[in-house]
Amino acid sequence: MTSLLRVQIAGLPFFTVFSTGIVIQSVSAAAFSALQSACKPIPNTLSLCHDVGYKDMRLPNLLGHDTMKEVQQQSGSWAALVSKKCHPETKKFLCSLFAPVCLPDLTEPVWPCRNLCEDVRNGCLPVMSTFGFPWPDMFHCNLFPNNTDLCIPAADSVHSKDNRRNHDPESEVVCDACNLAAEGEVGIKKNYCKSRFVVSLKVAESFTDGPDRKIVASGRSRVLLRNEDGVRIGAVAESQLWLLEGANCSCEELDSPLSGYLLGVGDINGSRLVLTRLMKWLKAERELKKFMKSLQRVQC
Repeated sequence: MTSLLRVQIAGLPFFTVFSTGIVIQSVSAAAFSALQSACKPIPNTLSLCHDVGYKDMRLPNLLGHDTMKEVQQQSGSWAALVSKKCHPETKKFLCSLFAPVCLPDLTEPVWPCRNLCEDVRNGCLPVMSTFGFPWPDMFHCNLFPNNTDLCIPAADSVHSKDNRRNHDPESEVVCDACNLAAEGEVGIKKNYCKSRFVVSLKVAESFTDGPDRKIVASGRSRVLLRNEDGVRIGAVAESQLWLLEGANCSCEELDSPLSGYLLGVGDINGSRLVLTRLMKWLKAERELKKFMKSLQRVQC
């Protein structure tokens, strides 16, 4: 049963984490080492996190740093991002990884929730990009658990979590593009001739960007483009796709754990590939390739 763990920490009203009583599965060697870690006082020399609001941290930390010296060296450069004030919870997110809280009643590490990562990334990535820095792979938000697991949420999630206990799933608005489960492949074929492209991809991450939702492909995806005269062009490209107004609706295909392939069709809006239909591909990858080839034979 989901519950809220609240732990009193100096300087903060409550340090809140979501808990289901389930130990988080390790996502890396760093996670495994964190399970073997010990509590250490956060030293004053750890400038990024010495005033974060709790006294003890796990070492090794969740980034695999084994010594306090290494933590200090690797975390020092991130203090500049906190000073930019690109998001109010930047320090909270960074310190949850560089100096993860060590609680006496918990043997497993407490990770940042995915929504905390996404909020900080969305606020700070534009600032980082200005100076030529990408969002680093070690902070890839899909590495972190959803709010249904033991994790540190974004501040605005605690109230939302309480509200969801009385939430009626039937009242939730489903994105139009994600309402294809019953039709499946038939729905893709039916909408193919109305569309400018069909795409098969694995998703690295998806996040809101203003009112829309941006989907970033993992590696290279297969895109089949259709010209206005009906000529089809096979293309393999690094893909970023969009779900218009996707910030205001739910999409199980994107909200559930991102594994396996997705298949979708859509239109081209300026430089954007905008999805209009999306489904999970539940068959083998070779069957997906056959299906994509079969679409090239469709006479529109």
